[in-house]
Amino acid sequence: MLSIPPLLKFCPGQYHFITLVFTGLALVSLTGCNADDDDQSDDSGFVQLYNISANAPGVILSLDQGNEDSDDDFSTFAVSYPTSTGFLSSETGTFDMELSWQDGDDSDDLTLLHEGQLTVTQESVALVVVAEDVAALNVLTYQIAIEDDDTDDSDELFNLRFLNMQTAHERVDIYYSQANQTFNEAVLLQQSSYTQLSDNHKLSDDDYIFYLVAEDDSQPVYQSEAISFLVGYQYLLVVRNNTGAGSSPFTLDKLSRTNAAFEYPDADAEAQLQVYNGIVEHQLLPTYAGIVDVKITGIDSLVKFDALTLGEFSQATTMNLGDFSVNLTLPDSDNELLANHLLTLPANSDKTVFFYLHEEALDEDGDGDFDEDGDGYVDEFEITANSLVVENSQSQSIYTHAVQIINLIDDFDALQLFFVRHGETIETSTLSATATYIQPTETSLTNNTYKVYLIGQVDSSQLILASQEVIFDETTGAQFLILEENSGSPSGYQMNWREQKTAAD
Repeated sequence: MLSIPPLLKFCPGQYHFITLVFTGLALVSLTGCNADDDDQSDDSGFVQLYNISANAPGVILSLDQGNEDSDDDFSTFAVSYPTSTGFLSSETGTFDMELSWQDGDDSDDLTLLHEGQLTVTQESVALVVVAEDVAALNVLTYQIAIEDDDTDDSDELFNLRFLNMQTAHERVDIYYSQANQTFNEAVLLQQSSYTQLSDNHKLSDDDYIFYLVAEDDSQPVYQSEAISFLVGYQYLLVVRNNTGAGSSPFTLDKLSRTNAAFEYPDADAEAQLQVYNGIVEHQLLPTYAGIVDVKITGIDSLVKFDALTLGEFSQATTMNLGDFSVNLTLPDSDNELLANHLLTLPANSDKTVFFYLHEEALDEDGDGDFDEDGDGYVDEFEITANSLVVENSQSQSIYTHAVQIINLIDDFDALQLFFVRHGETIETSTLSATATYIQPTETSLTNNTYKVYLIGQVDSSQLILASQEVIFDETTGAQFLILEENSGSPSGYQMNWREQKTAAD
């Protein structure tokens, strides 16, 4: 498990709060709850934080009533791009508001991004939207009335608003249809300009498809999958810029009272794919010289990456969404290293496929003895080529950087990584991660200079398998840290740092 704590991570449905009592005032708290909770006091309202600044770190919202006798503010958890809190219960009133991010190991190590005031009114949601470039944040606040869940004589209704936060077009027209219909049957629901919050729409409980049409166009540049809505619930659909792999400029986020934002990319959005050759040379593969050909076959498509060298990524390529078969062969040969491995590419996804070699000792008679002749060595091995598919990070944060650790070393049960800063040693470092074989591990690092150590355990001894100094700054993108064998290194192992994203061909 990770012990690296530069950011507090939010998981849908899981809340972490600090509740403080301000001397001489009523108890002020933030708690995750539904808008219609029976125990909600009559004079209370709600707060919701939504982060769509693509290069921002996890943002923490702190509110203070301005009482000098209070010891501290109360705060939400860190909300990363592109997600939100649910409705958080709050007393009404006007608060001093700070938006910050945790840039150190302790929860008190906060760097201010924005300060202002926030008013919470009775039976409303004070929505705080963090948008645009983190270096010049556009912080928007909206007062959204809590809608009742009344129904008419024939229909059960839900409540729906739209917020336009995309910057590609001056206006977006929003259409909708039943899930079994097309754009030909769609009805115009809303015309919306940048930052405009719509009025509330009461629609019958059903599944709907939404279409986005840019101003002066006649055909949609975005179409959602069928989206379900629950009776009586209150939803906000946000139109924002698409940072995924697809060509549509738009994507939709659905915010509700209880959950983080859920993204609905364009239903037909393309995907992006790159592959990595991590197959080491082996005596049982005498004809393999560190180069493979990759063939990815769909029902009506074929993508090839020829002459992919050990330790290298292919060029990223754009593909249609769907399910594919992956085959790996030696150059100019029909000799397959692997065949018919499943690869699924959802709409708007960005993935990397790692190919690696797995060596396993054989026990042909099943007696548990791998050294039948007693010479102190395993008698026989079997090798297989395998694939590991991972989702690339969407994070573009300039202050904190996503690191996905890919451990392709099968000689140890687990490996330890230590990220040692100036003035620290491995023993005193508080930033570390555990890397398990072919189990991707995610962490993040703030801007700094690190000496990174890869440590393996043999009996009671700890071995330094690899070490390297790395620098993270505002130009650093999301990273892969690939742990792999290297017969040319003194220890036989290496760390390979690589950018997660490359430009598609």
